[in-house]
Formats: sequence, structure tokens, C-alpha cells
Amino acid sequence: MSSVRASAVFVGVVVDFVSSIAGGMLWGIVQGIRGARQGLAPEAITATMQGDGALFATFGIGIAGTLLGGHVAARMGRNAPLAQGAGVGVAQLLIGALFLGMGHAGAYPTWYYVAGFLAVVPAALLGAAMVERSPAATSTPATAATA
Repeated sequence: MSSVRASAVFVGVVVDFVSSIAGGMLWGIVQGIRGARQGLAPEAITATMQGDGALFATFGIGIAGTLLGGHVAARMGRNAPLAQGAGVGVAQLLIGALFLGMGHAGAYPTWYYVAGFLAVVPAALLGAAMVERSPAATSTPATAATA
């Protein structure tokens, strides 16, 4: 019997996508407003949002989303939280490979892809490890009441 719950991994992947997209959009809106308040021309704002700083920011947002996805999956599959986190990380790795295979290579610098592939599984596992270390995740209602 497998300890990975497909439903937990699926929800974790969805949480990752939604939080990464929402975080990236929020970051972009904030940067646009900030640039407009500074009186920057739209072209200058766009250039700022396409620079290396933007890549680092969106990379961090994406990794935070993966961490959150691994955490949510681990909470759903309490009997094996690290297995759920690993499932989210591997699923995201496969989705990333599919993305590259569909001809999207070159949209970002090579370092961005390499760093993403190296960080995605550890980020999901870190999110899951937070659940494994949490006393609430390992206690049952009966043991929590006596603690």
C-alpha cells in the first residue's frame, strides 16, 4: 500500500500554482504602483519588472508557493507527511520538464531553470517537514487533550 495520497498531492500542486500565480500578480501590481508613484514611464516600469531583480523575486515567490503546497499536502496525508511533500515536489518537477518540452525553453535565463529544478523538491519537502515537526500534526485528539 502506497503512503502517498494522490488527492493530497493534487491539492498541494493546485495550492502551489494558485499561490505562486497570486503572489506573482500581487508583486507585479505592487511594483507597477510603486513605479507609477515614483513617476516612472510605463516603459521603465516594464523594464524593471523584466530585470534580474524581478527574476529573483518571482523565483522566491514560486519556491514559497511550492513550500506551501508541500505543507498543505502533508497536512492532508498525516500518516506520511514527507511522502506527500515529495509527491508535490516530483509532480512539479515533471510539470516543469513538460513545460520545457513544450518549447518554453529560452523564455528565462538558464540559471532560472536550473535553480528551479534543483529547489522544487527540497522546497516541497521543507513544507512537509514543518508538518512532521508540528506537535499538532502528530497528536490525536485524545493525546492532545491530556497534554
